[in-house]
Amino acid sequence: MALLRNAALTSLLVVLLAFYVRPRFPETASNRGTKTAVGLFFKFQDLVAYLGELIGLDPVQTANSFYNIILLLDQPAADVKEETITIEGVEVSVFRPTEESDSPRPGIIHIHGGGFCSLSPAHYANYIREMVRKTNAVVLSINYRLAPKFKFPIPFEDCLMVTRHILNNPEKYGIHQEKIGLKGDSAGGNLVAAVSLNISLDSNYPERAIKFMSLDYPSLQAVDLRLPSFRKYENGPCFLNKPRMLKYMLRYAFGDLRFYEFFNNNEQYSYLDEKLREHVASSLLTTNDEDAESDTPLSGKASVNADEVKEILSVITHPMFSPLIAPDEDLAALPPAYIMNCEFDVLRDDGFLLAERLRLVGVTVEHSYVPSEEHGFIMMVKTEESAMVELNKFTQFFQKILGLNIL
Repeated sequence: MALLRNAALTSLLVVLLAFYVRPRFPETASNRGTKTAVGLFFKFQDLVAYLGELIGLDPVQTANSFYNIILLLDQPAADVKEETITIEGVEVSVFRPTEESDSPRPGIIHIHGGGFCSLSPAHYANYIREMVRKTNAVVLSINYRLAPKFKFPIPFEDCLMVTRHILNNPEKYGIHQEKIGLKGDSAGGNLVAAVSLNISLDSNYPERAIKFMSLDYPSLQAVDLRLPSFRKYENGPCFLNKPRMLKYMLRYAFGDLRFYEFFNNNEQYSYLDEKLREHVASSLLTTNDEDAESDTPLSGKASVNADEVKEILSVITHPMFSPLIAPDEDLAALPPAYIMNCEFDVLRDDGFLLAERLRLVGVTVEHSYVPSEEHGFIMMVKTEESAMVELNKFTQFFQKILGLNIL
């Protein structure tokens, strides 16, 4: 009897605690129950990772173990053929329609998200299958090496090598040479932008070797973490708050968190020249949150010496790390872009800034804004109507750019 009573009391305390710490979304958010559950999942993940670190466990590995829950939802399908291959030493998952084709298909090089530190093509399999059905394309998803073990530029270089190989050998994969584009979300959006920029500026490739790039709520810079969306959603309610995003960025950039306070104070911004500041200027934004306030006051200056400042700037001002700070003349070489952003996301303004800068230099841009959603929602393509709506919008862009009619 006492055991049952203790169990009941414990359960009640857990429920009350969950109710107290739950993320609170405004009425403008869709499916608030789902978003609350996702937020609680990440809070629990953070707690377990923190406790594990106290006993010597790697917090990144502990956190990543939670994501295997996604794999339990995998739904292989007879109409999509799948195989895993190796390209330039990098594992790549290939998804294609099972039905044979007499002619080469369009190709989509997919780069997954996960903060540069987690996830894989397998976690995106349900989404990729739907993409294959919608586009009738061959999708090659790159399983690049992850931070913090493999910091910048290794994940970028993995993606660049694979993309170059596919562009040089499309016939090996049943892909049409003139119908190849890149698509990625979050960290994958960063890598898509960086790879597209690199190849677009490479004289070894013809102009528009990459026909399009698609970036879903991309992370595009680390030079200004006080943009309105970073201030507005610094502490949620969305799961991708500023502390979480900052840890992802730092592990990718430097392999550790030693510069956390420096970036949390946004001190890196004070070292930028005026030209770089113009590339991330809030005046370019079309959102209405320029006066958003941070919940957390900045602390004093972090202890960073001159050599460390040099190290920091060498990474965060590199356009392959922060594509958003590339000069106008380089951005002008990019292919037509589809950029999607959602409201509840610290990265919202990164996408808005890139969309505006691309427009100003004459690049074709379609910018989709989803005001009711939060970061990561496209992975819920089996359960969230908004995810399927967004995939349909990308498909229409894909058709238009490639001159196809497949719906």
